[in-house]
Amino acid sequence: MFRFSTIFINFCLICLTAFPAASHGNPNRVNFNVKCQDIEFNNRIMGIYAASGEEVSIEVIAPADANEFDMLYNDVVVTDRTAIGWQWIAPEKAGLHSLIIRHKTTKETMTLNVFVLIPFSAIKDGQLKGCRIGEYPSIPLKYKKRDYQDPKGLIEVTPENEETFISPNFQLKQFICKQPQDYPKYVVISSKLLIKLELIIDALNDNGIKCSSFTIMSGYRTPHYNEAIGNVKFSRHIYGTAADFYIDESPVDGKMDDLNKDGKIDIQDAKAIYDVIESLSKDPAYNYYLGGLSAYKKNAAHGPFVHIDVRGYRARW
Repeated sequence: MFRFSTIFINFCLICLTAFPAASHGNPNRVNFNVKCQDIEFNNRIMGIYAASGEEVSIEVIAPADANEFDMLYNDVVVTDRTAIGWQWIAPEKAGLHSLIIRHKTTKETMTLNVFVLIPFSAIKDGQLKGCRIGEYPSIPLKYKKRDYQDPKGLIEVTPENEETFISPNFQLKQFICKQPQDYPKYVVISSKLLIKLELIIDALNDNGIKCSSFTIMSGYRTPHYNEAIGNVKFSRHIYGTAADFYIDESPVDGKMDDLNKDGKIDIQDAKAIYDVIESLSKDPAYNYYLGGLSAYKKNAAHGPFVHIDVRGYRARW
């Protein structure tokens, strides 16, 4: 039932990474690709993260013609264009700003929800506005080439912005650190991780495992919280590049669905997800999203779940 269709996913990934984008009837995709901050995507909604005053380059990828598109900010057409897109200067004030890329003829749109970050320099004695952030570990030589550098800033989460979609099927609030904390709260989240999660949702649905989103057990963790729960020092969660999740849709009851229909909720349901992701990871076009993958069994504290990350190389445990 869960056998992976290699031909189909090869076709989808090649379309996404090498050829002109096509939605193929998927309401979460648009028929063009955009490149921003070295990541290429065709999600209808995408979260982007920028430092105060950062120059953000946004490109429409060939063979689409950038001249066929407008970009709007606050409902005003952005006129600072390049040959293949736009240069947009992030505002000085931290917060949420939305950019709309719109095809002039078809009116098809992509929304970029841009979060201007709180800089790490605002953290004093490991705290930010009453939130315990802690200290990011200094990087030993063996980790320096594995994307363990400190994030460039933090997203400030408020009741007003926490329901913002940062990809078609995920909202900002799903990745908030679980430590007890009043607003504002803080998040670091990788755009690459979100794209990978969306690809996994597509693959699962194509293989008969129906889901519209995931229940994120653990997304971002502050270094303080990560240490408090006894996790490894260099956890991918503190860098916003990992997610622990399960599917909870039929019924919505706070635990993993019975995905293999055997009448039990156990690690076999997590392995059903694992197997689809593992098949996906065998495709060369997926290399950009390589990372860790593990299925966890239930215990007294939680049910079965799956861990993924985008560390850039294959890891299994």
